[in-house]
Amino acid sequence: MKKQQCLLLLLIANTLFAQSIIKVGEKSPKIVITDYIQNIPKDTNLKNKFVLLEFWATWCGPCLDQVPNLNKLQEKYKSKKDFVLISITDEKTDKVLRTLKRIPFKSAVVSDQTGQTIKNFGIKAFPTTILIDDKGILKWIGHPETLNDVILNNFLNDKEISTSQNSYSDIPPSPTSRNPTKIEELNAIDLGYKTTTIDETIYSFSLFKGNKNQGDAYLFDFNNEGNYQNWNQKLISIFSNLTDAFENNIVIPDDQKNKLYSVFYKNSLFKNEKEERNKIKNLLLNSLSLEENLTYKEESIYVLKIINKNKLQEIFNEKGGEDGYNKTHFMIANIKIGRMLNTVSRFYNIVIKDETGLLGNYDFILRNDSIENTIKDLELYGLTLEKSKANIPYYEYVSTQ
Repeated sequence: MKKQQCLLLLLIANTLFAQSIIKVGEKSPKIVITDYIQNIPKDTNLKNKFVLLEFWATWCGPCLDQVPNLNKLQEKYKSKKDFVLISITDEKTDKVLRTLKRIPFKSAVVSDQTGQTIKNFGIKAFPTTILIDDKGILKWIGHPETLNDVILNNFLNDKEISTSQNSYSDIPPSPTSRNPTKIEELNAIDLGYKTTTIDETIYSFSLFKGNKNQGDAYLFDFNNEGNYQNWNQKLISIFSNLTDAFENNIVIPDDQKNKLYSVFYKNSLFKNEKEERNKIKNLLLNSLSLEENLTYKEESIYVLKIINKNKLQEIFNEKGGEDGYNKTHFMIANIKIGRMLNTVSRFYNIVIKDETGLLGNYDFILRNDSIENTIKDLELYGLTLEKSKANIPYYEYVSTQ
């Protein structure tokens, strides 16, 4: 089974932050805990204890995929008093508690809001599991999916663990750690990242040719810095992202279908997301000598409506946001309603119109095994989806040359 993880992207200009890689057999770095959130151990002193340390995040779908397995381990070994299973994040307590309301954890859930523990252990991806014995020695490092009873029993009984389990080999490299065919392409992308994310530039737009040997990534953060980054994507995917239209509702020229592009845009004086997306689209059209033809067709859609506003909890004063899904749930954290609907609509290949009028940011954890269960979970947040009809836009992009 392919193991999934959420990468921690730490790219600045042409440099990845160098983090020490911990090794099995070495002394464990210091574990810093600023907040005990749930299932607090009677004895919080980790000295002379066997520790299973699980690095996770509320926005990481693969992390939440592993919670049931970790809960089973917690139940199985709960009678072993010198063993503690710790799920550690660096997020704020109230943010973690919102997730715990929907996803039950049986492990001790803690946070290190200083972020020092992640740095100390050189964590590159979530989830990552580390076993530390009662002498403070690192005994195993890997993905929680590969942690089994044999490994754990050997660990708890001071027996040797197979060295094949002691590596980061299953963690995929970050997009910039792959080998590009042309180093100048990598430098160009890093320059675009630097201009939009680090420099104090008020406005910038950069378009670069993509590279199939690099990874892809997406950042849209107009709420805070006015940034848009779309790395190494097919043009139809970029237009789909900018217009909120499905890819099968978009037609592009044949000579553009297999090309990859990286788009970087910044406008620190942005007004609203829709306007900025349209600006980026027009800049892209101009750069590629394309024009847009728009038509409409009546189709079946869903409409999002409020049924109980008191159940909604708006998020204030939190930086960043994530939206995505794992094998069982949509994971939406500190995101506007429109982006949540975009994720759900693309997953089910349906069109959803927002009639809530909600402008704030929200968290949602919704089952994704069926649209019916997604609707049931939306009702827990005071929302619902109703079937309707509407005119749906179709986009055709043609060359002007």
